[in-house]
Amino acid sequence: NIPNLKTNIFYSGIMLAAVEAVAVAVSGVLANTLGRRISIIACFWLCGISFLVTWLWHTWQPANYFFLGLGKFGISATFNIAYLYSSELFPTSVRSTAAGLCSTAARVGGALAPLTVSLFSILGVSPMSAFGGAAIVAAILSFWLPETKDVQLTDEVDEGEETAATESDSSGIDEKKLEALG
Repeated sequence: NIPNLKTNIFYSGIMLAAVEAVAVAVSGVLANTLGRRISIIACFWLCGISFLVTWLWHTWQPANYFFLGLGKFGISATFNIAYLYSSELFPTSVRSTAAGLCSTAARVGGALAPLTVSLFSILGVSPMSAFGGAAIVAAILSFWLPETKDVQLTDEVDEGEETAATESDSSGIDEKKLEALG
């Protein structure tokens, strides 16, 4: 969205790169203190709400800069936490393959992001609303992920399934209501 900002493109790029550098440093501290799940949920929410506010309140330029910066912070921190989190979610026997697939999907998504901006403008949908909505949906779905901070990593897929079943039983989510919804 840098070309839509009414400033020097180089200044905007440098400012957003600085925001990303801070986000990467802060995300490591967040993940180690709050845990992976809460950190990724909070960062997805920050990103989603910031992008939706930018979409709704796009006419006032100072607010636009502020919320774009917050959204960039949120998504950069989320990416950093997700990279760590995806490697901890899977058992050792499939960890490298799963982490590689997650990394590939993230890179493909990053490569397609500029094209989606053009596609959304052709369809008449604001990219900020689409990206913000996607981040909020991801935050909601992340509530079902297990916490991996200070948890023994599993070695085999069977152990991972047992851990996931135990985690879902203690998460407070009513499985019967969940099945009724699906």
